[in-house]
Amino acid sequence: MRIAIAVAAGALLLALIAVAWRALDPPWRDIQRKAYPADPPGVVEIAACAGTLDRCATCHADHDAPLGPPRCRAAETLQAQHPPGRFGCSACHGGTARALSPEIAHRMPGTREKDPLLTPPHLEASCGRCHVPARRPGMERLYAGAMKFLELGCLLCHPLEKQGRGSWDFGPDLRALGRLSPRYLGDALLEPTKNFAGSSMPSFAPALADDPAALEALVIFLESLALPRPRECNQRIRADGLLALSCGACHAGEGGAARGAFAHRCDYILHNASRFSCRACHEKTVPAGSSDACPLLSQERKNCAVCHDEPAGGRP
Repeated sequence: MRIAIAVAAGALLLALIAVAWRALDPPWRDIQRKAYPADPPGVVEIAACAGTLDRCATCHADHDAPLGPPRCRAAETLQAQHPPGRFGCSACHGGTARALSPEIAHRMPGTREKDPLLTPPHLEASCGRCHVPARRPGMERLYAGAMKFLELGCLLCHPLEKQGRGSWDFGPDLRALGRLSPRYLGDALLEPTKNFAGSSMPSFAPALADDPAALEALVIFLESLALPRPRECNQRIRADGLLALSCGACHAGEGGAARGAFAHRCDYILHNASRFSCRACHEKTVPAGSSDACPLLSQERKNCAVCHDEPAGGRP
């Protein structure tokens, strides 16, 4: 018995010594000694423009090398536009920016331990934190996913303004669900009842099952909705444009009348109107001077119930 107690005590003592040694000489010190043998090791902190304190460079000492190790896979032009010394690493790659141990730093704050960092091509989702999805190098899939989100009419049940409708007969706010895995999101689109048996969401398999590129793009856009927005940044913050609102992007006037402009999306909508869910309510032409939310309202009243439940045609 005494031998067993002695062995247990010895093992405990060794464990405590190992923990103390790790605290006094953490792994990041060894990384820095190898990267910069002439300099004393120390914590590297970057006050990123997104309002976070980023310590990733403590371990990723050579992050400024374009396309170089360790593990920085951004295109050289994008990295030049987003220098780590100004933006940090977590703004694009995710993770817990303040952490100094990989097991904590390499996961998203407030999520499950197995939730990984964003990796290509899903890294494009992080562009949506600061930028409106557009046809620009580096966010091609994000833009395609945003357009597919509009085309499939997802906004009818998952509106993005005012944190979603929150009503029982509409889908949940996609920005409040937390970060979900790409596999989960893909299953939710193709077979909604697989994740939630009581789901009333229709399957989008007819539109996506035979188009893996479109499915992947839509998943990337859905991922972007769940990522936290920067608290402050001197870059252009993601605007409340067509993708940030649903019908209110056009119908912001009194009684739901159309008002405002589509900004840079106007040309796209003009040439692709037949592909979007807008045609469920609208005809191809709008009567000049019409104050109705929809042309030929009497013929389309069954569709109006999707968004309007007040006698005056107001928003729910």
